[in-house]
Amino acid sequence: MKLLTAVVAICLGLLTMPAFAAYEARLIGVEAKLNLPVILIRHVDGPKIVPTDTEQEWILTYRILNIYDHPMADLKLQDKFGTHLEVKPISMSGGDYRQSSNKNGSKQRFYWSLESLERRDQETLQISVSTGLKDGKQMFIDPGKYVLANRAKLKWIDNDGARQETDTDVLTVIAE
Repeated sequence: MKLLTAVVAICLGLLTMPAFAAYEARLIGVEAKLNLPVILIRHVDGPKIVPTDTEQEWILTYRILNIYDHPMADLKLQDKFGTHLEVKPISMSGGDYRQSSNKNGSKQRFYWSLESLERRDQETLQISVSTGLKDGKQMFIDPGKYVLANRAKLKWIDNDGARQETDTDVLTVIAE
């Protein structure tokens, strides 16, 4: 009887492994932080290794998913970008978008705000980031590792009125 129980347990374990592996495979190439029951995903479409002194473009897609059983309120997403990059919005499913830079224009950031996000709903923002010349300068002149985008940070108010937040990892590229 013990042997039969062990065999059944091993078979059940093997049957659940493909489901776990499939879930992991869907996340390859996509940043996702699952530290709270909300998911912020920043997907990058573009090269991770680029030649120096060339024009490059990346399409960044930000997706906010509400997997709570209640709405989220006052959502604010912010991301910061490296020096001398062109950042332009392409599309968004809702909300308000604004962009700013510091006084000398070297640090750029965007703010995307949403009044609320209903339960089981999602919103998407897509932007273009490119290395063309900005103010007569280009981002990747010398070989090395560069920050393309800092941590995208999402803040919101939960059902209990408490401020919550999550973020992504820093996005880097290598110039050769």
